[in-house]
Amino acid sequence: MSTEADAQKAAADEAQRAGSEGLTAKWADVAVREMMTAASVDDARQKALLVLQAFEKESMDAKQQDQSAAVHAEQERRSASELQLLQQQVGVLCKENQILKRAVAIQHEKQKEHQAQNEENASLRQALAQYQEQVHKLEVANYALNLHLRQANDAVNHAALSGRFHPDVF
Repeated sequence: MSTEADAQKAAADEAQRAGSEGLTAKWADVAVREMMTAASVDDARQKALLVLQAFEKESMDAKQQDQSAAVHAEQERRSASELQLLQQQVGVLCKENQILKRAVAIQHEKQKEHQAQNEENASLRQALAQYQEQVHKLEVANYALNLHLRQANDAVNHAALSGRFHPDVF
């Protein structure tokens, strides 16, 4: 007689060798083979118990693998949808980045134009100040000349009226 562990291992090995058949047909063949080697009803009962335990263990393992595969597939699906969402967000962010780059370039050009205008305005203000100073000097000189001219005219008119002429003139 074989021990329980040997029978269970033989049953599991037999089930794995059956390969391409469905799970039920595979285990039915294993059960029939084990029953054919049974020497008595008690031995058949023991072998049936071992076959059923091995079947239950493989069924539970297959169920866990299916669940793991389902969980893995769900995680893959979620990861794929998250990846797609992230790719869409990256696309939107790239477009926004391009828009912002254009806006910064436009602002930079406006800033350069504004700076050029400010420099031109400063130079024009300086020129204006110089011209105003020059006009003021010319006005003062003109006023002084007008005063001298009046004094000279007054002296000539006064001399003509008084009849005295300058001895060097005439």
